[in-house]
Amino acid sequence: MKNKSLFRMKSWAAWVVGFFVALVSCQKDSDVLNANDVQNVNTEAAAATYTNEASDIATSTMGAISTSQLAGARESGYVLRNLVNWDERLQCAVVTIIRTGSKQNPSGSIVINYDSLSSTCTDSHGVRRKGQIIITYSGRRWMPGSTYNIRLVNFYRNDIHIEGNLTLTTQQADTSQYLLFKSVLDSGKVTFGDGKFITREHTITREWVRTPSPLTDEWITLTKNPVDNSFSQAKGTCKNGETYTMQVTKDIVEKASCRINKIFIPVSGTKVITVGNETYTIDYGNGTCSDVITITIRGRLKQINFNPEGN
Repeated sequence: MKNKSLFRMKSWAAWVVGFFVALVSCQKDSDVLNANDVQNVNTEAAAATYTNEASDIATSTMGAISTSQLAGARESGYVLRNLVNWDERLQCAVVTIIRTGSKQNPSGSIVINYDSLSSTCTDSHGVRRKGQIIITYSGRRWMPGSTYNIRLVNFYRNDIHIEGNLTLTTQQADTSQYLLFKSVLDSGKVTFGDGKFITREHTITREWVRTPSPLTDEWITLTKNPVDNSFSQAKGTCKNGETYTMQVTKDIVEKASCRINKIFIPVSGTKVITVGNETYTIDYGNGTCSDVITITIRGRLKQINFNPEGN
């Protein structure tokens, strides 16, 4: 009888130890990311998404305009019609072109004005935009060396204020429907609905995989520029004021078709974000449209859903 009681006590003790080991393990798993970690990752992802989207709208608009419209004689205030049929994100905008160059040396500016129509106008994916995207272009479109400066003026995406100056330089011509741009962002700032903000500067290389329909286009942020061997990277300050750096470690792919499902973040690729003493490896997935981001920190994995407010 004594041996049976001792056996029961040992079994009970083993069960208790096992229970607490499992409990501690679960607690540790839930603590892979704290609230500050999640915010750091989401704000950087949001800042990249919103600044890249503004750039994409500008280049898409450039693609919708004919060569003769860009390179004709000097003309001021020419309004471009029906561009929403090309890109649904222009649904609530009036697009005006001001030509200042010539057929031989095209130059001018394009104003994408979201303030000319109703302030409650939204695109087909429920996104409301306000303000202006102003493109200043110089050189023959899509030819190496041509430049496109993109300036955001009082620009909002829903309630998020996006600022910055982007300069795109074409590095690879429009061959086989692939274009290569060097993108430099300065004075980037994304202010969220809670009043907190993230700042951003970047130098990245992006490839535009063009298709017959803009809704099936892809944008790829390359790890390394094949022309000048520079790496795609960014830096700035997080919502909490800490500084961060980012470097792309595997080409990041964005699919226009994901907008149909209201997915606005990349579908694949990885990057490393360093904030203070913490390093986060961000994995955007396997190519399917999803708002799930996989994070590796201190050798452990955690999945989170992208938060457009950066929280």
